[in-house]
Amino acid sequence: MRPVAELRIGIDTLKEKWEAFLNQNCSYVTQDYLSSKYNTHTAELNYFINASYFPTEAFTDQLEQLNPNQMLVFENNPVVFCTEKQELPSDTTDFFIVKLKSKPIHIKTSSDLFSKNAAVLEQDFERFTQGKKSKVLEEDNNRFIHPERIFIEPGAQLSYVILNATDGPIYIEKKLRLWKVPCFEAQ
Repeated sequence: MRPVAELRIGIDTLKEKWEAFLNQNCSYVTQDYLSSKYNTHTAELNYFINASYFPTEAFTDQLEQLNPNQMLVFENNPVVFCTEKQELPSDTTDFFIVKLKSKPIHIKTSSDLFSKNAAVLEQDFERFTQGKKSKVLEEDNNRFIHPERIFIEPGAQLSYVILNATDGPIYIEKKLRLWKVPCFEAQ
């Protein structure tokens, strides 16, 4: 078992997405039986974020404008609590409600991990490749379909592969070796 924030969708976990957007480490508030493995770290000002919501620039910009005792909500559901307390608030009657201005991607059921993966993968691909240069795609013994949607980190090794990015982007990490693979297709 693991907290929702540890679920992987797209390229990275929900926690890793939040850490990338906020540019800081995040910790967990989770069920008691998981709390010994997944610790909570607090500060003077704490943002308790429902990790089943995906970060975006607009979302995190709005989150960073919150003051203590404010909560960010979407469709009457609390998404973020900003507090100087060290625990997740159980009583929110004193919290000022701020409505989230943009519609976030939200994981409600386990099937959402599959049905929303393509949209999340597109966002992740943009985030992971922004400002980076892909390894030169060598077509001598490889075939690339829609190479503009294929990113290969320097250090990755490909030989006799077909990469088909017709239905979605493909991101190849530097440690990956693909040899004599008949066809790899994004879906």
